[in-house]
Amino acid sequence: MVRFYKRRSERNNWPQSNLNAAIEAVKNGTPIRRASAVYQIPRATLKRYVNSVRPPQIQKLGGFSCVFTEAQESELLDYILFIEQSFYGITIKEIRKLAFDLAEKNGINHPFNKKNKVAGNDWLTGFRKRHPQISLRSPEATSAARAQGFNRVAVDKFFDLYETITRSKNIPDHRIYNVDETSIVPVQSKRSKVLALRGRRQVGCLTSAERGVLSTACICMSATGHFIPPFVIFPRVRMTDRLKQGAPSGTVFACNPSGWMTSEGFNKWFEHFIRHTKPSMEDPVLLILDGHSSHTKNLEFVDRARECSVHVLSLPPHCSHKLQPLDVSFMGPFKTYFSQAIESYLKDRPGEVVTLNEMSSLLSTAYHRSARAEVAINGFRKTGIVPFNRFAFADSDFAPSIVTDIALSDALACAAVDPAEEAPSIETDPGSRLPSEAIATTSKRDTAFSSFPDSDDEGPFYGFGPQVPGTASTTKSKVQKTGPQKNDQTKTTCETEDLVLPLATVSGLTETKEGCFSVSPFSIRPLPKSSRRKTMSTRKTEKASILTLSPDREVLKALHANKEIKQIRKIKRSSKIQSDKGGKRRKQNDENVPQDTLCCLCGDQFSSSFEGEGWNQCHRCHSWVLGCDGNICPC
Repeated sequence: MVRFYKRRSERNNWPQSNLNAAIEAVKNGTPIRRASAVYQIPRATLKRYVNSVRPPQIQKLGGFSCVFTEAQESELLDYILFIEQSFYGITIKEIRKLAFDLAEKNGINHPFNKKNKVAGNDWLTGFRKRHPQISLRSPEATSAARAQGFNRVAVDKFFDLYETITRSKNIPDHRIYNVDETSIVPVQSKRSKVLALRGRRQVGCLTSAERGVLSTACICMSATGHFIPPFVIFPRVRMTDRLKQGAPSGTVFACNPSGWMTSEGFNKWFEHFIRHTKPSMEDPVLLILDGHSSHTKNLEFVDRARECSVHVLSLPPHCSHKLQPLDVSFMGPFKTYFSQAIESYLKDRPGEVVTLNEMSSLLSTAYHRSARAEVAINGFRKTGIVPFNRFAFADSDFAPSIVTDIALSDALACAAVDPAEEAPSIETDPGSRLPSEAIATTSKRDTAFSSFPDSDDEGPFYGFGPQVPGTASTTKSKVQKTGPQKNDQTKTTCETEDLVLPLATVSGLTETKEGCFSVSPFSIRPLPKSSRRKTMSTRKTEKASILTLSPDREVLKALHANKEIKQIRKIKRSSKIQSDKGGKRRKQNDENVPQDTLCCLCGDQFSSSFEGEGWNQCHRCHSWVLGCDGNICPC
């Protein structure tokens, strides 16, 4: 078979470049004998090529020849590598079908199977031998949200916010921290390889349970390698001393029924963070975290951070696998060391299993092995945060987002859209509203951030290379400017027709080169392109933001006020239904909702108002104040 062919002859065993160089040397006066010895070409052969009128070209030997030229195979190789980087890798069957289509549509003679319309296994084996840089791999699962969320616009906006806050507040590198939570269970997430009999179908190992009970460990580290003692949450109602045995020094514990991080738990951790960092106006701290609701929807945490000179920067959604230093450098080794600690415990104590009482000691073993200064430094460096490098990610890292990016014709025109966001309006009706002094809304961003594009509306990635969007022939654009609107804001709308991502900008893969395909692989099997889906959901898409800025805080405050108003209405509505049915009113256990309280300033009674009209809750002391006269909480 061709795939097992071995060359036996030594004829024409020299490259074309050596032949061209030898002919040029002879023409410049070098003797043929000397040129033959230097370039390893037989003297008679070299003499024949020198005296030949035709251009020098090595003749092929044997009856076998490649279907595609070297330039064509190189183009096919580039296509395979690019399509793999976009998470749409090509399989064995697909590459054989593509090779047949390329040969047919480019008019190339081929011995492929015309009945099944696929290339043979012999061609595929030879192609892989000629290009050993490709191999057959099993891809790792990556969610569509991560592939879509990690795009150029979202990352650039995060770096813009980071650069602005660090320069305006003069935050040094050693005062930049990253915090993240990870789950710890008494079952190994990673298992060490063991020696076993070759050919055995199944090799087993001991575990404490099938799944295990989940606990949460909150880890925080700085860009220079300073680690805050961990914060551990157990799925228990009460804390016991046995749960704390063997934990790292300075560890803080908490309990809740689920074992997950909650807003109350994160507030407790933040007090632990303040005690260790000691931020001040002269020495502020920047805290980078993900968009979990216990972080970004926690008004008490935001207010406390503003009081303590801690600036909070949230990551773009679905980008923590690339932008969060803890996920990049710390969590992987920590999980491995924790699994190894569980394996050692089970081997040293046969018949016993790992329970919650042993979790702290196992956590200490893994934490001390992974909490090293070089781990933290490498994590911040690889993400481009410290030292600051907005070009830390190559174009290939954004390749998966090309499929879902919406291409725009003119980036500059669309960037003129005012990104100002209005805070959610407080739900009001003729009989229920909160005073403007209690809940203030804003419709404009700070001047420093007014020029940042909105990744939700203007988040295109224009492909690789220096080409400016809108120069492709396949793109038609119309830019219209409307006059002042009712809110006296000038808006720019970008209308696009037949917007297609120009593949010519993708690393020059479709550029026409000498000897390449006239019908390229991208024309036969193009990269899929999705259109923006229309969803009925009214949920606002999250994005990177500085939570401690006044506009973001006011938006969060308005959301909390709307939630409290809805809760008050629900309670009053259910109470009215119960009274109409003659039933007894059930006692409410929610302490955050006033049942019948008095204003601490004027002494008015809450139940006398209509659905909480004019009342506002203080987010520091959680007391309710009647704000109709401009009163504010004394705290």
